Amino acid sequence: AGRRQRRESYGSGKQRIVYNSGELSAEDLFPKTIRQKRKTNADRAAAADAFIRDSAMITNFRSLLYEITGSLEMMEVRDVSWGAAFHRSIAESSELGPLLSPAEYEILSAAPPQGVSLNTTIAFLERHNRSKTLWDQGYISRNDLPEGISPHMSNYADHDEILERMKKFKDDTAIAKQSGYDNIMDMYMVSLDTFKKEVDRQQRGVCARVKLRISQEIALTREAFEATLEIDNSAPSPLTNFRIDITFEYGDTRVNATHLFRVGTPTLEGITGVDGNGTLGINGRCCKMANHSVT
Repeated sequence: AGRRQRRESYGSGKQRIVYNSGELSAEDLFPKTIRQKRKTNADRAAAADAFIRDSAMITNFRSLLYEITGSLEMMEVRDVSWGAAFHRSIAESSELGPLLSPAEYEILSAAPPQGVSLNTTIAFLERHNRSKTLWDQGYISRNDLPEGISPHMSNYADHDEILERMKKFKDDTAIAKQSGYDNIMDMYMVSLDTFKKEVDRQQRGVCARVKLRISQEIALTREAFEATLEIDNSAPSPLTNFRIDITFEYGDTRVNATHLFRVGTPTLEGITGVDGNGTLGINGRCCKMANHSVT
């Protein structure tokens, strides 16, 4: 419960707020423009949160692939036939089981995956055998490696990190499927597109509202009049390189009639200038331009 308010005028154009007993509604507490702005901000924040969440999923997945392969080149392999041959070579039913035999090593390195260099292919095959050998010896994490081990031997896949990232990947995939997507990449692409649209809408949105007020009617030739140009900046950043050019047009044909008028020097309030170098701050308002006269 609260008090409902109304405005009453008194004196020379002054107003005061009078409260009545009653209950305040959401419309009373939050004017429509404020509610719309808060909704826009909420939509933008939700899009950013989803994009950050889904980006973290993709980062984890790519880090998992990199830990297994050891190179960006190998983790981007799309050669299905080479991949199938590799998995057959490390199957339990293969010559040495998960380890590559010299013959299997020779076959796989003789025909590298499409788009991958021979050196990168050899480095990956050596990394695989080295990793499996060290795991069998109990070195499942780089933190387990004894001091003084050669850098060459330390270049292997961290078993613990792979398990941790694999678990997260499975959890992320479950979240994607619960959200109606086949995989995390599909969900990421949607959140990326939504985020881009929100950013674009912000950039294309109304960053300033302009209103022109003339204090009296213009009826007589050479009659001077005062005008106020109000600009409200509701953008989250200042308006810079601010410039105002005033032109006058005549009738429906919109013939330029600026040369028939003389515009006086403006009185600026809340802005540093209107010549192209001005700045209007956040939530700023400008500016009064007075003593405009008809020539």
